[in-house]
Order: sequence, then structure tokens, then C-alpha cells
Amino acid sequence: MSTTTLLQNANEVLRSIGERPLLQLSGTTADRLRDVFRQALRDVEALHTWDWLYAQVPAISWSQDEANLGDIQRLFTVSVGDTTQGYRELQWMDFTDYDKNPITGYTGTDDEARVYTMSSNSRVKLNPYPSDSTAQARVRFYVLQTLTLPSGDDSTFALIPERYMPLVVKRASYLMALRHLDDTATAAYFNNEYEILTQQYRNNERKAPTQQLNMYRRRRR
Repeated sequence: MSTTTLLQNANEVLRSIGERPLLQLSGTTADRLRDVFRQALRDVEALHTWDWLYAQVPAISWSQDEANLGDIQRLFTVSVGDTTQGYRELQWMDFTDYDKNPITGYTGTDDEARVYTMSSNSRVKLNPYPSDSTAQARVRFYVLQTLTLPSGDDSTFALIPERYMPLVVKRASYLMALRHLDDTATAAYFNNEYEILTQQYRNNERKAPTQQLNMYRRRRR
């Protein structure tokens, strides 16, 4: 998680384009800042499959055989088990093939899911499916998370390590120079810095051990 707040980063953007910093994010300029930060987060997400966005998460909710994972970028795989016995990876099944089979439920550890499919980007179906909280707690979803804008001025950017915040700030500065100042020359300057930083961070992540990446990346969807 970053250590600098939305307001601090917003004021860094304003100073970088020659504008006065704000005491709080209110008014038209603040609305534009929130818009450009939202877009900057989407752009940074799209640059690379960042290691710090990988996660093992439970479902937010269940509806019979369908698990709701909330806002995610991508599902890699699904496993069932526990830390004592270990986790077993489920078999992927095409959605049309999944629908050809009868759906059954189970409780606790009496039986366990064997196959999974996706009904939408954030919804995953399992068969057999866990029908009580004990069984549901044994299911892990391996995902690539999505970035979200902090809810308040003094909130930090969840999931982003502080050392990566310059990427977001450079992109937001580029967008503000275009949208707020209509200054293409300044925007081009920030875009160039953004691209240089992007390559530096990508190169840094490529130094990670191959074994560390394989757990997620060998099964891309």
C-alpha cells in the first residue's frame, strides 16, 4: 500500500503543472483530478501484470454454484483445501461444457469441487459447489486485482507500493496537462517521463525468480 494520500498526490500533480495546491479536494479542479487519477490507475494496470496485484482471495458472496469475486482484472485458477492438507487445483471447463453436467452441492469437507468455469469477468461457477460457510472457506481464487481510487482526501492508494506511485502521478500529470491546461507540449514531457519509468519498473519485475511467477502465470485466462 502507498504511504502518501490522495490529496498529497493530487497536489504533487498540481505543482508539476504549475498550479496552486489545494487544502482539500473540492470544486471543479478537484473533480478533474479525481477523473485523471481514475484513468491513470486504469492505464497503469494495463501496462503490465504487476506482481503486487496478484492475490489469493475468497469469494465476496455465493449464489448456489456461483461465486462473486467483485472487481478483478483476471482469474488465473481456483483451488480447494486448507493450510494443513494443502490446496488442490481445480480443472478448468468451458462454460458450454459446464452447463451440460448436473450441478450438485456439498457441505464441509464431505465432497469437494472438481471443475470451474467463468460466467462473467468476476463470477466463477464450481461443480460440485460448496453450499455452507465451512466448505466455501476452503476455496481459494487466484486473481489479478484491480486498482481503485482512495475514498477520501487522506486515504492512501490501496495495493500500490509507494515506490510505484510516481507512475500514477506522471500519468495523472500528463492527463491534467491535456484536460486542464490544454497544453500538449507539457503533456508530451510527462508522457515521455511516464514511458521511461514504465520500462524501468518492468525491467525490475523481470528480475523476479521464474518459480515465483509460475504459480499464477502458467494458467492465463
